[in-house]
Amino acid sequence: EDAKNIKSKPGPHKCVYGVMVEQKDLVCKPGSTEPFNLKHYRENPSEYKSIFHSNVAPACNVLINGIYWDERYPRVLSKQDMTELYKDGHKNLFAVGDISCDVNGSVEFLEKTTTIDNPFFSWNPMTNKSTDEITSEGVAVMGVDILPTELSVESSKHFGDALLPLLKKMIVNRHHNDSDYQHLPAELSNSCIAQNGLLTPNFEYISALMERTAKAVHHAIRDPHILLRIQGHLFDSGLINQILDVIEGLDCHFEVEECNVTPSISGAARVKSTLMIRVFSDDDDTLNNVLKKVTLLLDLIDSAEASMQHFDSRVQTSSDSKASTGKGKVSVLGEKEKNVLVLGAGMVASSLAEYLGRSKHTTVTVASQYENDAMAVAHNATRGKAVCFDASRPGDKLRYLIEEADIVVSLLPAPMHPIVAQECIALKTDLVTASYESDEMRSLRKSCEEAGI
Repeated sequence: EDAKNIKSKPGPHKCVYGVMVEQKDLVCKPGSTEPFNLKHYRENPSEYKSIFHSNVAPACNVLINGIYWDERYPRVLSKQDMTELYKDGHKNLFAVGDISCDVNGSVEFLEKTTTIDNPFFSWNPMTNKSTDEITSEGVAVMGVDILPTELSVESSKHFGDALLPLLKKMIVNRHHNDSDYQHLPAELSNSCIAQNGLLTPNFEYISALMERTAKAVHHAIRDPHILLRIQGHLFDSGLINQILDVIEGLDCHFEVEECNVTPSISGAARVKSTLMIRVFSDDDDTLNNVLKKVTLLLDLIDSAEASMQHFDSRVQTSSDSKASTGKGKVSVLGEKEKNVLVLGAGMVASSLAEYLGRSKHTTVTVASQYENDAMAVAHNATRGKAVCFDASRPGDKLRYLIEEADIVVSLLPAPMHPIVAQECIALKTDLVTASYESDEMRSLRKSCEEAGI
């Protein structure tokens, strides 16, 4: 109410007014005359509707949103709410900073996460279209999911101040004869996975995964397989079950290498879980089908907010396997995918993979003779892929990797560039290197021009 009164006063106003909005200002229960009951709202959120667009938004120029939200709760601002505000002439809300960073969540028109380099995009409520350019016709929207890194000192102090009291209570609890985790503060008890050899109630759903894993047939690491590393809200969204159904439905064996799970706790920010799983099959088409179907699931189940990197153990050099895939692949969303081949996994490769791999429609394939190095670099890309490749023995493997790429970035030692360049010329694939030109590289200039690369 104070904000509305200030807005009604003639300006110019020479200060910035900050308004802390409480949950009673955000929602109401239709048809109820009872005072707002926070406990009832949290237990029955589907019975409430949002009133932020009519109660608060008309008085605001900038919204900083940090509220916890999941699908049970009404949105703070939906696309329809903003469209109605614009139609009614309320165009004063020109910027939204979504700290919670839930894509299509409590602020529905946060359609994607943004980066430190490009923190804002513009969304137009009248056309329901977004653009990377900030325009006067829309709302500037920020959704940087690593925003605390911009305030590193303050963030570290804040997290440390919150963590230290909990550590003291955990240490004290260890010295008690009764070390029941339920006696710990909620922040610690909610994160306790097992006690005395048994899963705690919050984590009992892991049993289903363990039972399915127990059925797996163990394979040697040299057997044909793909290694998938999937990160997202795997359990809350049901994505993990559907992925395992795909693998079993295609009659593949699998081994779970790593599974870090975090349950959703009411009132807390959702934390992503991680699954690393090896999928084995002697049939190339079957493994390719697993990749295709899992990728489709990631794109279809938006609530999982999932990303995937995969390592392919197969040396695909046969003419049949080459013919089955190629450039110009179309993703399930209808956008053309790009495949960037990065040769080498040295220090600079991680930054390159992160920068080039920010789009989920760009696959960054990292080739190194060491699997662990390739996986570590590929992890930096939204959609990364690691491949074992010995640059000292290029041959058919190098030719296959280049044939699958839209562009090649060679971070190999300079003497190896001419070998890579000759293959790129033969396959008419563009090449970027990070070294000074040698006479041998200069001698390829005419060949490059003739190949149009």
